[in-house]
Amino acid sequence: MKQSLLRALPFTLALCLTLAACGAPAAESDTSTPTSETAETPANPAAAAGNTSSTAIGAGEAHLLGETYGGGAAYALHIPDAASHGGSLLLRLDYATGQETPYCTIPGCDHQSQVCGAWQYFRLNQPLQLYPDGDRCYELYRTGCTLYENPEENPTDKAIAALGTDACLIVADGASRKLLASFPDLPDGDSGLVRDLVADDRNLYLLMELRHDQTDHSDDELRLLSVDQQSGATAALRSWTAAELGQDIWNYSLVGARGRTLYLALSQVENDPEQKDYGLVTGGRIDCFDLDTASWRTGLQWESEGFYTVGDGDSAYTGYERTLVLPMQNPTAFVRQDFSAGALTAVDYETGEEQLLCTGLPTRSPGEFLSYEITELPDWYVVRTSQGPWESDTRESRLFLIPRAGGEATEVTLQYYESAHGTQPIFIWDEWEGDFFCLYGYEETSFQDINKDGSLYEGTRFQELEGLLTAEDLLASTPNYRPVTPWNEAAR
Repeated sequence: MKQSLLRALPFTLALCLTLAACGAPAAESDTSTPTSETAETPANPAAAAGNTSSTAIGAGEAHLLGETYGGGAAYALHIPDAASHGGSLLLRLDYATGQETPYCTIPGCDHQSQVCGAWQYFRLNQPLQLYPDGDRCYELYRTGCTLYENPEENPTDKAIAALGTDACLIVADGASRKLLASFPDLPDGDSGLVRDLVADDRNLYLLMELRHDQTDHSDDELRLLSVDQQSGATAALRSWTAAELGQDIWNYSLVGARGRTLYLALSQVENDPEQKDYGLVTGGRIDCFDLDTASWRTGLQWESEGFYTVGDGDSAYTGYERTLVLPMQNPTAFVRQDFSAGALTAVDYETGEEQLLCTGLPTRSPGEFLSYEITELPDWYVVRTSQGPWESDTRESRLFLIPRAGGEATEVTLQYYESAHGTQPIFIWDEWEGDFFCLYGYEETSFQDINKDGSLYEGTRFQELEGLLTAEDLLASTPNYRPVTPWNEAAR
C-alpha cells in the first residue's frame, strides 16, 4: 500500500455560497401565517420557534468549527505502512515546535495498533471530516463508520462499533476515540448526510439532510440537531422540508455563529431556461437562531446580480457572478467582491453592516476571467486570485494578505514549482499566534512497501514540503520557513 499524507487544500474544505449582492437588512420577521400573496415565499423558521426544547440548548459562546484547522493545531490523517492493514493515525501539528505527532496521550504507546488513542480504521469509501475544538477533535463520517475492525481476531482491541448508519460523529481526546452520536438508519433507498458543525460549552449543533426519494426531492428534509458533547444525546431543534423552504435543502446552510446566535443562510435559486447548466440565485436571507431564547429572527437579505456576458456573437461567454461569498475556514461574515474596483467588503450576517476590507486587488478588464478565492484566518484574510483571457486556458495566480480589521492588501510573491500547474504562489493553510502554516513545495522521495506476496518493493513519490513562516517574513515575501517535522519521516 502506498504511504501518503492525506491533507486537503483549503479550497476543498470550505463551503462557498453562490450568493450575490446584498440589500438592506430586514426588520424582525413576521411570524404570522403567509397570506395568499406571500404563499410562495420560503417558510421562515421563526414560525416554528415553539418546538425547540430548552433541555437541548447548551451554554457559553457558540463558534463555528472549521475543518482540519483550529485552536492552534492542524490535523491530518496518515497511513503509516503496509503492516497497518488499512489503519491510519490522527496527527496533530504543534505550531510552537513545528513537530507533527500522533494525537495520542497514552504513555509508552507505539502508535501501531488500535489501542493507540490516535488510531483509526480508515476506508477510502468513507470520507472523514475533522473538526478541531480545543483539546478535542470531532470526526464526522458521512456514510457510516467503523471504529475497530475484526475484534474477534484482536482480543486486546476495544469493543467494535460497526454502524449501519448514514452518518456518525466520533470524538478523540488523545487518550481514546469513542462514538459520540450516530444517526438513525433510513429506509432502503434513502440517504442521510450531516454537514456544518457549531459548538458551545455543552453541545454541538449541526444540519442533517434526509433524502427520502432519489428522483423526487420535494419531500427531502433538513433537520437542525443538537448533540450533547458528553453523552451524545441528540435532539431535533427544527426541521424543514424542501417544500417548506421552497428550495432544495442544499440551499440552506449553517454558515456561522456569534455569541449565542446561530446563522443559517437560504439562497433562493431558480433555473434559467436559457442557461441549462446554471441555477440563477435570485436572492437569499439569513435566519438567526437565538440559543438562549430558542427564537428565530430574520437578518441580512439580498438580491442577486445573476449572470454576466463577456464578448458578443458566437464568441460570447456567459458566466455566473458570485458577488457575495462565504470565506473558507472559519467565516465570521460574508465578503462582497467588487471585481471592477479590486475591493472587498465585509457584510455582517445579521445587520447587513458593511466594512471596507481593502482595495488594490487585481481588477477585471473586458474579455477577462477573474476570481478571488478568500480564506478567513484569525487575524488575516488570504486572497488567491486567478486571472486571464476568457478564450485562453492560461491563468495567472497571485496571493494577497489583508488584515481582518481592514487595511492594505499586501502581495506575497513567494512561489514554488509543481509539474502539473507550473510555478504558482505558495498555499497558506492556517495561522496561529503570528505563525503561518504553508505549503511551499514538493520533493521526490523514495520509499519501501510490501507486496501482497510479502516481498518488498521500492517506489518514488512527491512529498509535500510544509513549513511555518512568521507574519513579518510572509508580508516581506522572505522564505525563512521553519520546516515541519513529519511524523515517522523516514517511512514517508
